[in-house]
Amino acid sequence: MIDDIVRNVDRPMSEGPVEEKAHTRRMVQEALPIGDSDDLFSHRVAAEKAAETFAPQVKTERIAIGPGSKVKVESLSDGGKKLSFKLVDGKNDPDQGLVGIHSPLGAALLDAEVGESVEYQVGAYVREVKVLEIS
Repeated sequence: MIDDIVRNVDRPMSEGPVEEKAHTRRMVQEALPIGDSDDLFSHRVAAEKAAETFAPQVKTERIAIGPGSKVKVESLSDGGKKLSFKLVDGKNDPDQGLVGIHSPLGAALLDAEVGESVEYQVGAYVREVKVLEIS
């Protein structure tokens, strides 16, 4: 967004809609008064301030795996096989779809987030899964 504002402010009036140009200049002037309107540095500072002022505020909530999480993963070491299970603070029960946090897979997944890949060891083999969903 900053570069768009700077690009619009520094573009000659003949290269864009007058209304868009005027709106961009008003945004910049409201965000940070500048002295010399031809000074590129001033434009950049003003554009950065305008971007901060007018940028939407997005709240992101971190969702990490913990006991009780329902998890869907994709095996990166077994040809993309997908698994869904609940992470529990107890023993594994594959028939019930439960993985314990003290198992190699459960321990590796603790605090992982969607999109992360984790490795865990089973015997002599290192396995890897990618977290697809957490609920």
